[in-house]
Amino acid sequence: MADFLKRNGLKKEEPKKAEVLEFPPKLSEQELIRRQLIIDQAWERVLEQRRELDRIVERSCHRGPFDSDSDL
Repeated sequence: MADFLKRNGLKKEEPKKAEVLEFPPKLSEQELIRRQLIIDQAWERVLEQRRELDRIVERSCHRGPFDSDSDL
């Protein structure tokens, strides 16, 4: 390994020191409920956007003569 580093003009890096992080505190029930409401609202927006996209596709999809459902 040392030969490879010398040939390629590289130096061996010193190991990095570990950084100790504090564990996040437990969330209160109220905070958990608040966060779940935010997630639920975002999911409802996604579902509504999907429904709207489906409505747009239904109105704007042009069937060609070679489509399997062109006669419907």
